[in-house]
Amino acid sequence: MTTDREPEHQVYFSLYPALTSNARVEMEAELRLAGPSSEGCDLFAGCRVHITPQGVCVTESSQEEAAFHSTPGVPQVGNESRPLPTHCFSLDTTQWHKYRIVRSQGEITVYIDGHLRLKEETNTLGARLVRFGSNLRGITHLRAVSASVRNPQSHSINWSWRADYCRYHYQFRRDRFIRLDATADSGYSNWDQLEDGTIVIADYTNDDFRDANWTSSAQPIIKAYIASEEELT
Repeated sequence: MTTDREPEHQVYFSLYPALTSNARVEMEAELRLAGPSSEGCDLFAGCRVHITPQGVCVTESSQEEAAFHSTPGVPQVGNESRPLPTHCFSLDTTQWHKYRIVRSQGEITVYIDGHLRLKEETNTLGARLVRFGSNLRGITHLRAVSASVRNPQSHSINWSWRADYCRYHYQFRRDRFIRLDATADSGYSNWDQLEDGTIVIADYTNDDFRDANWTSSAQPIIKAYIASEEELT
């Protein structure tokens, strides 16, 4: 995963979110930074695990999550905010390590290589996003990532990926990825080919995502793209 500070070089893989503060999230990632010049990468699963060449810091999740309030109609216990204090650990992250985050109701635990490094009570009301990636300069090598999201009375997921069993390991496919939109809130794409060979692509997007929050945001739209095989090869 090669990333940079320019918007077009940011890389985030977003998974199905925690819909309420009662949701349980588990994320595990086996990774290393390519070298000491890397600015780091992040894991989000109820907290932010920021990985730099010098070590690991665990703190509150990203700013956009702080604006999120749990699904309407779901009661919450207490209104007080108990932010997660920042905890940092020295670690040579240019070596392979396995990171595991568990977010349960009112508690965050973080393990590194199977060893418990953090167990903290916290207000997880604002911790919605489940994702990994970076908007910083550097190269991150990933061997495996998995995530489990258990939303009470709603959709749940159990997702995993391994580098040695990658759906897109064929170079032909890797060389032909097409970016349809630059916004962070897009995807769910599908396509069909007409009898004359024209390819029609449909893609969900929210152009105003950067200025939105989780309580009031612009309505998403469906964009349509028309292309030929020659343009996609």
